[in-house]
Amino acid sequence: MLQDPSALLTLLDVFWVNLLLSGDNAILIALACRNLPRDQRRLGMVLGAATAIALRLIFSAMAIPILSLAGLKLIGAILLVWIATSLILGSSEDNAEAVSAHDRLWYAVRAIAMADIVLSLDNVIVIVGIAHDTPLFLALGLLMSVPLIVWGADAIGVWIARYPALVLIGAGLIGWSAGQLAYSDPWMPEPVISTLGENGEQWAGAFGATLVILGGLIRKQWLLRQRDRSGSSLAS
Repeated sequence: MLQDPSALLTLLDVFWVNLLLSGDNAILIALACRNLPRDQRRLGMVLGAATAIALRLIFSAMAIPILSLAGLKLIGAILLVWIATSLILGSSEDNAEAVSAHDRLWYAVRAIAMADIVLSLDNVIVIVGIAHDTPLFLALGLLMSVPLIVWGADAIGVWIARYPALVLIGAGLIGWSAGQLAYSDPWMPEPVISTLGENGEQWAGAFGATLVILGGLIRKQWLLRQRDRSGSSLAS
């Protein structure tokens, strides 16, 4: 393989495309691991990236049957919106109790795995096409991107720690992916597609991002009010 220029080019294509498609993964990993203790944060990012790659390898083996199921993308988009709004709940230390599970390593990794199941669906079909059904190219290209995904998540995590408002932007980007995922589902009603017009995918993404940000803020305020009511009841 090393002596075949076309094989090397294919391998680099798989690596580069996977890296470009892994932006959501890096954001997701950074958001899920930001509340971990410092000594566990890097481990959580590594495990999260490894989980993302493993899921892509699994989905790559059965990409066509999975993506052909009508309604699966729509269900996945709903799940992704819920996960993204849950990540917003941890953007304030005042609300730490509501997301205490994310302070533990394995809960953070589980959140990454659940969301990445959805994020990987569309990505793998592109990567499989580039790899020309060659498992070796696929595996090597994915594994080569692990360090860069971890580095990207680490860098994003540093910025989130400095500017907590970036949590909303990161969650919104995941919501954008959810909207576009729902738009591409065969169950999406034709009147909706016709109404959105030529830029329907972008409008769907914008709707998903707005839904996540507003939904996350509403859930956060509701949980804070519930906590305040519980505290008042205990005090009385």
